[in-house]
Amino acid sequence: MRYIDYSYWTALTEGTRRPTDAAGFVRRGGLVFDRMPTGHFLALAEAVREGVTWEPIICVRAGEDHPLVVLEGHARLTAMALASDCLPDEVPVLLGTSTAIAHWPCY
Repeated sequence: MRYIDYSYWTALTEGTRRPTDAAGFVRRGGLVFDRMPTGHFLALAEAVREGVTWEPIICVRAGEDHPLVVLEGHARLTAMALASDCLPDEVPVLLGTSTAIAHWPCY
């Protein structure tokens, strides 16, 4: 699963768009664009550890063999990556699939 191709999420992951890389960046106290703090994700991760549940993350993909890309729920996904040791075996996701999504600039 990847974040959308958008400057904030790309910077948070140092270019990979992977939530696990965002978690590492946040743990190191990284600042997005050298000015935007990321500590709020730690508070969300603590909520995950305390058992909070949220609405499903919404993802899209261009086809079965294509990556899942988050359309809505980036902050929740980041919190889950930070608290991955506390996640259940399955997490619900709403998924839309269309070959047309491959033409979306943020895919």
